[in-house]
Amino acid sequence: MASPGDEVLTATEQGERVVSELARTGTPADGFGACSRGDLEGALRAAVRVQRRIVWRQRNYGCFEPW
Repeated sequence: MASPGDEVLTATEQGERVVSELARTGTPADGFGACSRGDLEGALRAAVRVQRRIVWRQRNYGCFEPW
């Protein structure tokens, strides 16, 4: 990615667990497959569990609009 970026839309915390929703944008350096060079947009959901102030487990769920 030539210029990636994330914006936190929501975040919910309960004890050692955090769930967040991010808006992700970026511009690929080169085109690939059916995707030509240009801006991409998507959404990312992440579920994070923290133990002793470090990330112990993280699950990411990517969501992208059809091209």
